[in-house]
Amino acid sequence: MEALNVMFDAGDLPRIIYIDHFGNAWTGLRGDGVSRHARINAGSHAFKHSESFGLVSRGEALWFVNSVGLLELAINRGSAAAKLGLSVGMAVEVMLN
Repeated sequence: MEALNVMFDAGDLPRIIYIDHFGNAWTGLRGDGVSRHARINAGSHAFKHSESFGLVSRGEALWFVNSVGLLELAINRGSAAAKLGLSVGMAVEVMLN
């Protein structure tokens, strides 16, 4: 039996690829190439960068680079998926200020 090889694109995927049990949205964008001054848009919502949940107000939307190096969208003390209607497959846009 011949092995089947699947080729994957090595580039970023500007979409939400996973929603975790906290309601945070993982994107297919690598965080190392995104300026910390960028605004991230998903749906009709904008997210600003923060290094920590503790540096933003309760209920404030933020983005950060998660432990696997992907850009993640969240709400401090809330579910970004539930409160903002984020879902897997939704487009994500990086806006430079």
